[in-house]
Amino acid sequence: MKILRVRAIGDALVQDYQAMRDHVRRYIGRRYDPSVGVNGGWVSTDEVVEVPNIAEYRLEVREGNLEPADPRTAMDCGVQFNYKD
Repeated sequence: MKILRVRAIGDALVQDYQAMRDHVRRYIGRRYDPSVGVNGGWVSTDEVVEVPNIAEYRLEVREGNLEPADPRTAMDCGVQFNYKD
């Protein structure tokens, strides 16, 4: 299966669709931190994550909610590669 290598941007919460099928709440490039705010929050891991190359994630990259981490991912999503580590 083809993959995309991405990183979360800003405060966007992009659903992890594989986890959702298993009825687990998880977001791409985020982890739950119970010490954030009153009820906890989803903080960035600031790590590159590999996700399946599916239309939903390609759309999230095009909309600016995920950042492509390599030129191939950018090309697959139809965006310019500007990733800086």
